[in-house]
Amino acid sequence: MDWRKLISDEINGFADGVVSLKLKKGMVRYSSRIRQNIPIHRISEDSEIVRAYLVYRFVNKMGYSPESLELDRPYKVGDAGETVTVDVVVNEEDGNPFFFADAVAPDDFGQGGDAESMLFLAAEKEFEQTGKVVRHLFYFTVKIENERLAHDSIIIDYSHFHRLSDWDRTEETQPKSIVIKSDRFWVSRRKRCLVKMGYLNHQFTVFFEL
Repeated sequence: MDWRKLISDEINGFADGVVSLKLKKGMVRYSSRIRQNIPIHRISEDSEIVRAYLVYRFVNKMGYSPESLELDRPYKVGDAGETVTVDVVVNEEDGNPFFFADAVAPDDFGQGGDAESMLFLAAEKEFEQTGKVVRHLFYFTVKIENERLAHDSIIIDYSHFHRLSDWDRTEETQPKSIVIKSDRFWVSRRKRCLVKMGYLNHQFTVFFEL
């Protein structure tokens, strides 16, 4: 079961979609209603397919308008002026950034390192330049579960964790203290109010202020 083909079938099966994929030709197209800082036409790596699926979900499943999305927003960070780009920015109606999202290939998800560091640096630079605080840092990937396409994500509340050093991901590996299950929804609470949640075939980790 190829997750790439499952993504392509779902995206291309949606009428008037904002994304189209042609895997055999290695092509991707995003609607002109979505701001693209770098023109995107080629699928250069697996993470681009994951990003296409994330954009598709933001618009067609979560109800965000294409105009609220921006791809590859650049920031100059560090003394050397290295350019960091945010895969997908989702803005609220007032223009404040709600999500800084990074699409990760399945094999790279959960390994830590550069992905988390880059989004934290970008969020810090956003505040320095505009005074706007990013609400959430969002790491997203896909996987095959029970022969169906599923997805996994990590959501970090940036208002609580301003630095990567504050985000102790080792908490996710601690034993569960509370588990609540139903047929469609489950929640497990861990230390420091990090909560692993699932709805249908979607799993995500989020910080809860209890």
